Amino acid sequence: MTDSPLVPKPKNRPGLSQLTYRISEYATVRQRLLSQLSSLTISGNRPLERLTTRSLDDPAIALLDAWAIVMDILSFYQERIINEGYLLTATERRSVLELARSIGYELSPGVAAGTFLAFTVEDAAGSSGVAMVAKGTQVLSLPIRQDELPQTFE
Repeated sequence: MTDSPLVPKPKNRPGLSQLTYRISEYATVRQRLLSQLSSLTISGNRPLERLTTRSLDDPAIALLDAWAIVMDILSFYQERIINEGYLLTATERRSVLELARSIGYELSPGVAAGTFLAFTVEDAAGSSGVAMVAKGTQVLSLPIRQDELPQTFE
């Protein structure tokens, strides 16, 4: 990136949750292109000096407008990419994983909790001695400490 009065250099202080890295947005790029249109010099000549129209239906102006849109989109994606390159500003899980891998850390896969359950069936006279437990029956754990809450298992 060159230091130029037409292209401001983004400034970010430490500790931000998002970095600002957009060099320009649509309106700024379009205005810059239009302002430099008639002063464009190629080999000492000014081929567009007589192009004075600024009407959006003019093909030359429409082309500049399209390039301003392209620059706005590219600048947006550039800012998103730069934010994904730092741990504090990354929003995508994959970015965080890749940053962790760059220092040799590998995330362990998640494992579902599991337990054995025992149901007691009443064996009094007249009872069937058999119970049907429906799939998805919720069972609560018994907390060991007072500050814990019961966990639901299905």
